[in-house]
Amino acid sequence: MNWVYMIIVFIICIPGIYFMYQSEKIYLKEDDITDRQRLIIHVLTAIIFSMMGAFIVPKIEVVQQIEAMKIIKYGFGLGIICSIGHLLFYYMYFVPNLTREEYDKIETYYANAGILSRLFYGGIIEEVIFR
Repeated sequence: MNWVYMIIVFIICIPGIYFMYQSEKIYLKEDDITDRQRLIIHVLTAIIFSMMGAFIVPKIEVVQQIEAMKIIKYGFGLGIICSIGHLLFYYMYFVPNLTREEYDKIETYYANAGILSRLFYGGIIEEVIFR
């Protein structure tokens, strides 16, 4: 396992953990999990997926010649397909199966989560998890 890689990836995740932790404080009720538990969950998630990446990445064979247009074409195409799939699933299946109260809570949370938590947590930590 490449420990240096793991530590670097985890350090990159720290701002996302911090901003999500701060934005969640506002919305969780007293009887929900404690601050310490939330922080531990976020840190463990980042550590586990950083370790998985550090274990897998050295085993990946890199092609010497990278074709930029092919990457753009497939990356853009898959991004559009996945985005449309997500929107269809969310608005055609998930939302109709929610009560109005549940839907309002989700949308309020999204709207009030803050740009920094969405940018750093959604943009970085989710990339660590899915890549």
